[in-house]
Amino acid sequence: MWNKLFEKLKNPSVKMLVILYPTTLLCIVWTLTMLAIGPVNLAMEIISYVSYAFGAVTLAYSIYTVIATKAVQRLVRWGKMMLEAKPMTKKLVENYDFRTLFFSACSLSLTFIYAAFNAVVAILGFLPVWHGALAGYYIFLVSMRIGVLHYRRKEHRGKTERVTLVEARQFRNCGVLLVATTLALLVAIGQMVLGEGGFEKNGHMIYVTAAYTVVKAVTSIRNFMKAKRTDDYTLQTLRNVNLADTAVSVLALQTAMFHSFGTEGVDVALFNALTGAGTCAIVLALGIYMIVKGNKGITTIREEGYERKEV
Repeated sequence: MWNKLFEKLKNPSVKMLVILYPTTLLCIVWTLTMLAIGPVNLAMEIISYVSYAFGAVTLAYSIYTVIATKAVQRLVRWGKMMLEAKPMTKKLVENYDFRTLFFSACSLSLTFIYAAFNAVVAILGFLPVWHGALAGYYIFLVSMRIGVLHYRRKEHRGKTERVTLVEARQFRNCGVLLVATTLALLVAIGQMVLGEGGFEKNGHMIYVTAAYTVVKAVTSIRNFMKAKRTDDYTLQTLRNVNLADTAVSVLALQTAMFHSFGTEGVDVALFNALTGAGTCAIVLALGIYMIVKGNKGITTIREEGYERKEV
Protein backbone atom coordinates (compact mmCIF):
# COMPACT_ATOMS: atom_id res chain seq x y z
CA MET A 1 0.00 0.00 0.00
CA TRP A 2 2.70 2.46 1.02
CA ASN A 3 4.82 1.48 -1.97
CA LYS A 4 1.93 2.17 -4.33
CA LEU A 5 1.28 5.53 -2.68
CA PHE A 6 4.97 6.41 -2.91
CA GLU A 7 5.04 5.50 -6.61
CA LYS A 8 1.97 7.64 -7.28
CA LEU A 9 3.57 10.56 -5.49
CA LYS A 10 6.84 9.98 -7.29
CA ASN A 11 5.13 9.98 -10.69
CA PRO A 12 1.82 11.86 -10.26
CA SER A 13 -0.90 11.50 -12.86
CA VAL A 14 -2.23 14.45 -14.83
CA LYS A 15 -5.49 14.36 -12.85
CA MET A 16 -3.51 14.60 -9.63
CA LEU A 17 -1.57 17.59 -10.98
CA VAL A 18 -4.80 19.32 -12.02
CA ILE A 19 -5.94 19.10 -8.37
CA LEU A 20 -2.52 19.85 -6.83
CA TYR A 21 -1.67 23.16 -8.50
CA PRO A 22 -4.98 24.98 -7.86
CA THR A 23 -4.92 23.70 -4.27
CA THR A 24 -1.40 25.05 -3.78
CA LEU A 25 -2.42 28.40 -5.27
CA LEU A 26 -5.45 28.64 -2.96
CA CYS A 27 -3.26 27.89 0.07
CA ILE A 28 -0.79 30.61 -0.93
CA VAL A 29 -3.59 33.15 -1.45
CA TRP A 30 -5.16 32.23 1.89
CA THR A 31 -1.81 32.48 3.69
CA LEU A 32 -1.04 35.90 2.21
CA THR A 33 -4.54 37.12 3.06
CA MET A 34 -4.27 35.96 6.67
CA LEU A 35 -0.84 37.55 7.02
CA ALA A 36 -2.26 40.82 5.69
CA ILE A 37 -5.43 41.04 7.82
CA GLY A 38 -4.52 38.74 10.73
CA PRO A 39 -6.79 36.06 12.27
CA VAL A 40 -9.92 37.52 13.87
CA ASN A 41 -10.41 34.79 16.50
CA LEU A 42 -8.89 31.57 17.89
CA ALA A 43 -10.65 29.29 15.41
CA MET A 44 -9.36 31.32 12.47
CA GLU A 45 -5.88 31.30 13.98
CA ILE A 46 -5.90 27.50 14.21
CA ILE A 47 -7.20 27.21 10.64
CA SER A 48 -4.50 29.60 9.49
CA TYR A 49 -1.69 27.56 11.04
CA VAL A 50 -3.06 24.36 9.51
CA SER A 51 -3.28 26.16 6.17
CA TYR A 52 0.31 27.40 6.49
CA ALA A 53 1.57 23.86 7.10
CA PHE A 54 -0.54 22.32 4.35
CA GLY A 55 0.45 25.10 1.96
CA ALA A 56 4.15 24.57 2.68
CA VAL A 57 3.81 20.85 1.94
CA THR A 58 1.82 21.32 -1.29
CA LEU A 59 4.19 24.09 -2.46
CA ALA A 60 7.26 21.91 -1.87
CA TYR A 61 5.61 18.99 -3.65
CA SER A 62 4.52 21.22 -6.53
CA ILE A 63 8.10 22.42 -6.98
CA TYR A 64 9.24 18.78 -7.00
CA THR A 65 6.74 17.84 -9.71
CA VAL A 66 7.81 20.76 -11.89
CA ILE A 67 11.52 19.96 -11.59
CA ALA A 68 11.61 16.17 -11.40
CA THR A 69 8.59 14.89 -13.36
CA LYS A 70 8.24 17.30 -16.31
CA ALA A 71 4.76 18.04 -15.04
CA VAL A 72 4.35 21.28 -16.99
CA GLN A 73 5.05 19.59 -20.33
CA ARG A 74 2.59 16.82 -19.47
CA LEU A 75 -0.10 19.31 -18.48
CA VAL A 76 0.44 21.28 -21.69
CA ARG A 77 0.09 18.10 -23.77
CA TRP A 78 -3.01 17.09 -21.82
CA GLY A 79 -4.55 20.54 -22.16
CA LYS A 80 -3.85 20.64 -25.89
CA MET A 81 -5.39 17.19 -26.31
CA MET A 82 -8.52 18.28 -24.40
CA LEU A 83 -8.83 21.44 -26.52
CA GLU A 84 -8.36 19.57 -29.77
CA ALA A 85 -11.18 17.19 -28.85
CA LYS A 86 -13.76 19.88 -29.71
CA PRO A 87 -13.96 21.60 -33.14
CA MET A 88 -14.38 25.08 -31.65
CA THR A 89 -11.45 24.87 -29.22
CA LYS A 90 -9.32 23.03 -31.80
CA LYS A 91 -9.77 25.94 -34.19
CA LEU A 92 -8.89 28.31 -31.35
CA VAL A 93 -5.60 26.49 -30.75
CA GLU A 94 -4.55 25.95 -34.37
CA ASN A 95 -5.85 29.00 -36.25
CA TYR A 96 -3.98 32.22 -35.43
CA ASP A 97 -6.46 34.43 -37.33
CA PHE A 98 -9.46 32.95 -35.53
CA ARG A 99 -7.69 33.18 -32.15
CA THR A 100 -6.92 36.86 -32.74
CA LEU A 101 -10.53 37.62 -33.66
CA PHE A 102 -11.93 35.62 -30.74
CA PHE A 103 -9.85 37.34 -28.07
CA SER A 104 -10.40 40.72 -29.72
CA ALA A 105 -14.15 40.15 -29.44
CA CYS A 106 -13.74 39.32 -25.73
CA SER A 107 -11.62 42.43 -25.19
CA LEU A 108 -14.19 44.48 -27.09
CA SER A 109 -16.91 43.46 -24.63
CA LEU A 110 -14.86 44.56 -21.61
CA THR A 111 -13.85 47.84 -23.26
CA PHE A 112 -17.48 48.58 -24.15
CA ILE A 113 -18.57 48.04 -20.52
CA TYR A 114 -15.79 50.32 -19.26
CA ALA A 115 -16.65 53.02 -21.82
CA ALA A 116 -20.33 52.86 -20.85
CA PHE A 117 -19.43 53.08 -17.15
CA ASN A 118 -17.36 56.23 -17.68
CA ALA A 119 -20.07 57.78 -19.84
CA VAL A 120 -22.75 57.17 -17.18
CA VAL A 121 -20.54 58.53 -14.38
CA ALA A 122 -19.77 61.63 -16.46
CA ILE A 123 -23.47 62.20 -17.16
CA LEU A 124 -24.22 61.90 -13.44
CA GLY A 125 -21.77 64.76 -12.85
CA PHE A 126 -18.93 63.00 -11.00
CA LEU A 127 -15.69 64.46 -12.48
CA PRO A 128 -17.50 64.88 -15.82
CA VAL A 129 -14.49 66.08 -17.82
CA TRP A 130 -12.25 63.22 -16.64
CA HIS A 131 -14.78 60.42 -17.12
CA GLY A 132 -16.19 62.00 -20.28
CA ALA A 133 -12.74 62.11 -21.88
CA LEU A 134 -12.08 58.48 -20.91
CA ALA A 135 -15.47 57.48 -22.29
CA GLY A 136 -14.66 59.23 -25.55
CA TYR A 137 -11.28 57.50 -25.79
CA TYR A 138 -12.69 54.02 -25.22
CA ILE A 139 -15.67 54.64 -27.50
CA PHE A 140 -13.18 55.34 -30.29
CA LEU A 141 -11.41 52.03 -29.54
CA VAL A 142 -14.74 50.17 -29.45
CA SER A 143 -15.87 51.64 -32.76
CA MET A 144 -12.61 50.62 -34.45
CA ARG A 145 -12.82 47.05 -33.18
CA ILE A 146 -16.49 46.73 -34.13
CA GLY A 147 -15.76 47.96 -37.64
CA VAL A 148 -12.87 45.56 -38.16
CA LEU A 149 -14.67 42.55 -36.68
CA HIS A 150 -17.83 43.27 -38.69
CA TYR A 151 -15.85 43.53 -41.92
CA ARG A 152 -13.94 40.35 -41.15
CA ARG A 153 -17.12 38.39 -40.45
CA LYS A 154 -18.99 39.71 -43.50
CA GLU A 155 -16.32 39.89 -46.17
CA HIS A 156 -13.54 37.61 -45.09
CA ARG A 157 -15.04 34.15 -44.79
CA GLY A 158 -12.99 32.42 -47.48
CA LYS A 159 -9.28 32.02 -48.15
CA THR A 160 -7.77 35.10 -49.78
CA GLU A 161 -4.51 35.84 -51.53
CA ARG A 162 -4.06 39.59 -51.78
CA VAL A 163 -4.83 42.66 -49.79
CA THR A 164 -7.97 44.50 -50.88
CA LEU A 165 -8.32 48.20 -51.34
CA VAL A 166 -11.08 48.14 -48.72
CA GLU A 167 -8.76 46.68 -46.07
CA ALA A 168 -6.04 49.21 -46.80
CA ARG A 169 -8.52 52.06 -46.50
CA GLN A 170 -9.92 50.61 -43.30
CA PHE A 171 -6.40 50.34 -41.87
CA ARG A 172 -5.70 53.99 -42.76
CA ASN A 173 -9.06 55.21 -41.40
CA CYS A 174 -8.43 53.44 -38.09
CA GLY A 175 -5.11 55.28 -37.97
CA VAL A 176 -6.99 58.56 -38.36
CA LEU A 177 -9.29 57.55 -35.50
CA LEU A 178 -6.30 56.69 -33.31
CA VAL A 179 -4.86 60.15 -33.94
CA ALA A 180 -8.24 61.61 -32.99
CA THR A 181 -8.30 59.60 -29.76
CA THR A 182 -5.13 61.40 -28.71
CA LEU A 183 -7.22 64.54 -28.19
CA ALA A 184 -9.56 62.78 -25.75
CA LEU A 185 -6.56 61.24 -24.05
CA LEU A 186 -4.88 64.63 -23.69
CA VAL A 187 -7.98 66.01 -21.98
CA ALA A 188 -8.08 63.08 -19.54
CA ILE A 189 -4.37 63.35 -18.77
CA GLY A 190 -4.68 67.11 -18.29
CA GLN A 191 -7.39 66.54 -15.69
CA MET A 192 -5.24 63.90 -13.98
CA VAL A 193 -2.19 66.20 -13.82
CA LEU A 194 -4.37 68.91 -12.32
CA GLY A 195 -5.50 66.46 -9.64
CA GLU A 196 -9.09 66.34 -10.87
CA GLY A 197 -9.12 62.72 -11.98
CA GLY A 198 -7.24 59.47 -11.73
CA PHE A 199 -7.48 55.70 -11.55
CA GLU A 200 -8.00 54.15 -8.12
CA LYS A 201 -7.69 50.55 -6.93
CA ASN A 202 -8.41 49.74 -3.31
CA GLY A 203 -6.75 47.13 -1.10
CA HIS A 204 -5.24 44.04 -2.68
CA MET A 205 -6.83 44.85 -6.06
CA ILE A 206 -3.74 46.90 -6.86
CA TYR A 207 -1.64 43.70 -6.97
CA VAL A 208 -4.16 41.98 -9.24
CA THR A 209 -4.20 45.06 -11.47
CA ALA A 210 -0.40 45.16 -11.61
CA ALA A 211 -0.14 41.48 -12.57
CA TYR A 212 -2.87 41.86 -15.20
CA THR A 213 -1.23 44.97 -16.68
CA VAL A 214 2.19 43.32 -16.95
CA VAL A 215 0.72 40.26 -18.68
CA LYS A 216 -1.37 42.50 -20.95
CA ALA A 217 1.64 44.64 -21.88
CA VAL A 218 3.89 41.66 -22.68
CA THR A 219 1.14 39.95 -24.69
CA SER A 220 0.20 43.10 -26.61
CA ILE A 221 3.81 43.89 -27.58
CA ARG A 222 4.42 40.28 -28.62
CA ASN A 223 1.24 40.16 -30.71
CA PHE A 224 2.01 43.57 -32.24
CA MET A 225 5.42 42.37 -33.42
CA LYS A 226 3.94 39.11 -34.67
CA ALA A 227 1.15 40.85 -36.61
CA LYS A 228 3.66 43.17 -38.30
CA ARG A 229 5.12 40.15 -40.09
CA THR A 230 1.81 39.40 -41.81
CA ASP A 231 0.18 41.22 -44.74
CA ASP A 232 -3.26 41.03 -43.11
CA TYR A 233 -4.40 44.58 -42.41
CA THR A 234 -7.37 43.56 -40.26
CA LEU A 235 -5.22 41.56 -37.85
CA GLN A 236 -2.68 44.38 -37.69
CA THR A 237 -5.46 46.87 -36.93
CA LEU A 238 -6.72 44.78 -34.01
CA ARG A 239 -3.22 44.35 -32.60
CA ASN A 240 -2.46 48.08 -32.92
CA VAL A 241 -5.69 49.02 -31.15
CA ASN A 242 -4.87 46.52 -28.37
CA LEU A 243 -1.45 48.14 -27.97
CA ALA A 244 -3.06 51.60 -27.68
CA ASP A 245 -5.40 50.20 -25.03
CA THR A 246 -2.43 48.70 -23.16
CA ALA A 247 -0.59 52.04 -23.12
CA VAL A 248 -3.47 53.58 -21.17
CA SER A 249 -3.53 50.55 -18.84
CA VAL A 250 0.10 51.25 -17.89
CA LEU A 251 -0.80 54.87 -17.12
CA ALA A 252 -3.76 53.64 -15.08
CA LEU A 253 -1.50 51.33 -13.08
CA GLN A 254 0.90 54.16 -12.24
CA THR A 255 -1.82 56.48 -10.93
CA ALA A 256 -3.47 53.62 -9.01
CA MET A 257 -0.13 52.77 -7.35
CA PHE A 258 0.32 56.41 -6.30
CA HIS A 259 -3.13 56.30 -4.75
CA SER A 260 -2.53 52.98 -2.96
CA PHE A 261 1.03 53.43 -1.68
CA GLY A 262 1.12 57.15 -1.02
CA THR A 263 2.93 60.01 -2.68
CA GLU A 264 5.22 61.37 0.04
CA GLY A 265 8.31 62.93 -1.53
CA VAL A 266 7.03 62.24 -5.05
CA ASP A 267 6.07 64.89 -7.59
CA VAL A 268 2.90 63.12 -8.75
CA ALA A 269 1.97 65.77 -11.30
CA LEU A 270 5.38 65.47 -12.97
CA PHE A 271 5.32 61.67 -13.10
CA ASN A 272 1.74 61.64 -14.42
CA ALA A 273 2.62 64.26 -17.01
CA LEU A 274 5.67 62.31 -18.22
CA THR A 275 3.88 58.95 -18.38
CA GLY A 276 0.83 60.61 -19.92
CA ALA A 277 2.99 62.25 -22.58
CA GLY A 278 4.58 58.88 -23.34
CA THR A 279 1.16 57.26 -23.61
CA CYS A 280 -0.08 59.95 -26.00
CA ALA A 281 3.12 59.62 -28.04
CA ILE A 282 2.60 55.85 -28.43
CA VAL A 283 -1.04 56.23 -29.49
CA LEU A 284 -0.19 59.10 -31.85
CA ALA A 285 2.75 57.16 -33.36
CA LEU A 286 0.52 54.13 -33.94
CA GLY A 287 -2.05 56.31 -35.67
CA ILE A 288 0.51 58.02 -37.92
CA TYR A 289 2.13 54.67 -38.73
CA MET A 290 -1.24 53.25 -39.79
CA ILE A 291 -2.05 56.31 -41.93
CA VAL A 292 1.30 56.18 -43.72
CA LYS A 293 1.26 52.42 -44.24
CA GLY A 294 -2.41 52.46 -45.28
CA ASN A 295 -1.80 55.19 -47.88
CA LYS A 296 1.23 53.30 -49.17
CA GLY A 297 -0.84 50.12 -49.47
CA ILE A 298 -3.63 51.97 -51.32
CA THR A 299 -1.11 53.41 -53.77
CA THR A 300 0.48 50.00 -54.37
CA ILE A 301 -2.88 48.33 -54.97
CA ARG A 302 -3.96 51.00 -57.44
CA GLU A 303 -0.65 50.88 -59.30
CA GLU A 304 -0.70 47.13 -59.61
CA GLY A 305 -4.40 47.24 -60.48
CA TYR A 306 -5.61 44.29 -58.46
CA GLU A 307 -8.18 43.53 -55.83
CA ARG A 308 -8.16 40.54 -53.55
CA LYS A 309 -10.15 37.70 -55.09
CA GLU A 310 -11.74 34.95 -53.06
CA VAL A 311 -10.96 31.37 -53.93
